[in-house]
Amino acid sequence: MSIGRIVIVPEFQGFGVGIKFINEITNLYKNNNRVRITTSLKPFIEALKKRDEWKCVRFGRVGNLGKSSAIRSKGERSSVSKDRITATFQHKVS
Repeated sequence: MSIGRIVIVPEFQGFGVGIKFINEITNLYKNNNRVRITTSLKPFIEALKKRDEWKCVRFGRVGNLGKSSAIRSKGERSSVSKDRITATFQHKVS
């Protein structure tokens, strides 16, 4: 299970709404052994690092990856995350 994109309007950013949302979604799929989220947003990365229920399993630049593994936007020819620092977090199974 992979969470692809979460958009929080600027007025509500920084209050933990995104983290609460992904935690609730994860609770719906608690029987799934592996729920992951990948992000390049620095404040979101820092917030997830502080949470005990999320473990950082990959951190670094995306680089030149194929279509199936690059983080892409609709209609884009190349990865929008190419050469950006991204982090993948996995929800810890309790």
